[in-house]
Amino acid sequence: MFSLYAFGSVLLSVGLSPVVFATVVCGSAIAGNIGFLYHQARGKRARQSYGLGASGAVMGTGAAAALMLPTAPMLLFGFIPVPLFVLLGGYVYYDSYYLDDPNSVVGHSAHLGGAAFGAASYLLLLRRFGGVLGRFR
Repeated sequence: MFSLYAFGSVLLSVGLSPVVFATVVCGSAIAGNIGFLYHQARGKRARQSYGLGASGAVMGTGAAAALMLPTAPMLLFGFIPVPLFVLLGGYVYYDSYYLDDPNSVVGHSAHLGGAAFGAASYLLLLRRFGGVLGRFR
């Protein structure tokens, strides 16, 4: 929840309305669950993993925030400042790397599904507020 608060603060600082913010959070949660269920249905993992929590929503909010303000400073481990795009890029790489690891019980596919929705939300809804693609006219 601390991560959701941090990423949400970045998004809300650029003037998003609560309705648009809630759309990004809820849409990311749903997309994360769809990604998780799709990956589980493929059945390539030897060990069953479980989808619980709001990690898809957190990753989607983080992806949208990273595209909105990529150089926003975030603290890694509570004291190492890194740009937001580095933090999220590293997390997406980590989840991609361990996606089909038979020893992992983490729902990496839920994280990636949420992040994909967050990136799509930026491209379709949020880029008018600025970010890597800037304001379009």
